[in-house]
Amino acid sequence: MTKSCERCGNDFEVTPNNFKRAKYCADCRKIVQREQLRQYKQQRRQQAPPATVICQRCGKTLIGKRRNCKWCDECRRIVNREQDRRSRERLKQRAQPKPTTKSEYVPQPKTRTCRYCHGKFTSINRTTICPECKRIKHEEFMRQEEQRQAKLRQKNLKIDKATGKPVKTLEDWSREAAACNLDYGTYRVLVEQQGKTFEELKATAGIRCTSAHAHNRGFGETHL
Repeated sequence: MTKSCERCGNDFEVTPNNFKRAKYCADCRKIVQREQLRQYKQQRRQQAPPATVICQRCGKTLIGKRRNCKWCDECRRIVNREQDRRSRERLKQRAQPKPTTKSEYVPQPKTRTCRYCHGKFTSINRTTICPECKRIKHEEFMRQEEQRQAKLRQKNLKIDKATGKPVKTLEDWSREAAACNLDYGTYRVLVEQQGKTFEELKATAGIRCTSAHAHNRGFGETHL
């Protein structure tokens, strides 16, 4: 849509929403805005300030000051310092972390019904399993986990072609050595070179531990 400028008379494009408000083209609009601003400043200069102004802090009478004057020169400096101090205090308070207060709410035990045995029990949380059923479920889970681990070990088991016996892994050697109270290297030497069995070494583990303890107390250490 086109409309004629009220200042220069040239046609200019205008949107339907601004058709009623638009009066000037783009060039004339800038000129008119500058003229309006110059006229506004001139009117403000022509307005005479009030004859007297009273300071809001000390009550001193000021003559020939501007309209928006609130304080005298001395009070203005004091007020500015007070405002700066309050601003710094507010910034410090915002920077400090807010103190966390513990909630005074104390949960009360409630009577609940077990979803497995349908028995009544009390609890402060939202659990729906009684302690007895929880213990049974845990034991069942651990039993299933052991069976799963055993199946995995059986699946990954290697058979020695010469002897037909399963080949022990490093984890198996370490587990058996810990059960016999021996380190890995000593246990493997006793089994492979001296022909000892796991059952024999495990049976003598308690005797070996007791004798070593007595030897340390009698000869290796000095007790006062």
